[in-house]
Amino acid sequence: VVLPAGNYNMNSLTKYRAKGRFPVLSWVGPKNQCLVRSSQALPGTFGQVKCEDDISILESFMKMSGYNYLFVYDARPKLNTKATRIQGGGMESSSAYPFCSFVNLAMDSIKDVKNSFMKLLKTVVFDTRESYEFKLSIENSKWLQSIDALIGYAKDIATKLYSGCSILIHCRNGWDTTCQLVSLVLIMVDPYYRTIEGFLVLIQREWVAMGHRFTLRTGCGVKWDIDILPLISSYYPAPIKKYNSSIIRANIDNSSDTATSPIFFQFIEAVHHIKKAHPNEFQFKDNLLVFIADSLYSGRFSTFYEGTIKDFNYSNTPSMFDYIMENVLTFNNQEFIGNSVTLFPVIDMSQSTLWDEYFFREEKNAIRIHQTS
Repeated sequence: VVLPAGNYNMNSLTKYRAKGRFPVLSWVGPKNQCLVRSSQALPGTFGQVKCEDDISILESFMKMSGYNYLFVYDARPKLNTKATRIQGGGMESSSAYPFCSFVNLAMDSIKDVKNSFMKLLKTVVFDTRESYEFKLSIENSKWLQSIDALIGYAKDIATKLYSGCSILIHCRNGWDTTCQLVSLVLIMVDPYYRTIEGFLVLIQREWVAMGHRFTLRTGCGVKWDIDILPLISSYYPAPIKKYNSSIIRANIDNSSDTATSPIFFQFIEAVHHIKKAHPNEFQFKDNLLVFIADSLYSGRFSTFYEGTIKDFNYSNTPSMFDYIMENVLTFNNQEFIGNSVTLFPVIDMSQSTLWDEYFFREEKNAIRIHQTS
């Protein structure tokens, strides 16, 4: 955890932010601009609570950039932010943070993302791809629209960050949409995160280490609306039972299907669409993204599972990161150039299609077999 130099009362810092997730540094740019992340503030129902150390930390990050203001991006719509005020949460007070400019984003809730993804899955599994109903169902699922919005918000933040402004990003608990936005912004402003090593570092640091609830969000131990195991298992290079398939059905303490949502998967697909628009700017091929998306649900690696699953032996389960680096040539993009420092993608999602390499891999494999026979 990186903070500005100072004597901070860690107890007051953790109490002032949801789940104790106070502002920490994710990136420093060439102009000393800072990308910072946290969870929502807890200013109390009437905004009467403030934390001097929290104010001091954000003010220090602001001064590093040489600007006299700092942008605070809340991933939630303004109405949602106001609603949490009843529970003592919400946005930082403008009177306590006069140096901050506050922006609310209308990002989809985890429930909206889940509902959209389930509609998409049902269409992919049950409808004929060439049919009119298929295209209409894909559009009605709003999955591509949601990814378009996610990339657009990240692009707006990345543009402002690269201009020299310091920025704080947070959602309610700081482990869902915050992870998405911070990660996409870093991919746009720093070419290191477009390399294989950098991309894995990004996932480890901004998702795993920052506490994204992989086990809860992937729905381990939760009954889905449709049986997705046949769909998932058909994607893996080896039968799912070869790995820890019990992890898919494990009982998670305090879990419920309302907590499931493909937040990380949505991020991976967003990277796919950015990469598709700029294929020579990424050191890895699309098969790395497919492999990571598969690993999220397969139970093959311990990387995406927290210590909430009982009777699971992590010592016998390898790290996905180690596996990728040991097989790095498999994922290496031979056409990688990487000339651009920044990458602010222009993507027309109305003309984009679903992620073929993931959702329709069997069709692509059939085409390859036909071409080589």
